[in-house]
Amino acid sequence: SDGGAPIDIPQGATIATNITSQAFSVQGGTPPFSWGVSDTALGTIASTGERTATYVRRTGTGTNLVIVRDSLGIETKTQLTQQ
Repeated sequence: SDGGAPIDIPQGATIATNITSQAFSVQGGTPPFSWGVSDTALGTIASTGERTATYVRRTGTGTNLVIVRDSLGIETKTQLTQQ
């Protein structure tokens, strides 16, 4: 274990109108990870792997936050813009 290494997740993703999902992967941190979003009306986390998650959009446009937390409680967020 790397004892609480920071979680690194790509920032600032944008998904176009015709795109229905976006994959995310993390580096660092301590598995297992839990995933969530700030606005479930815009989209949800549909599936997860050890270091990956797939976000699936629902309806509408706007900005959502994808939130990932590791087993030590270290949390990071990335902003996702839906066009």
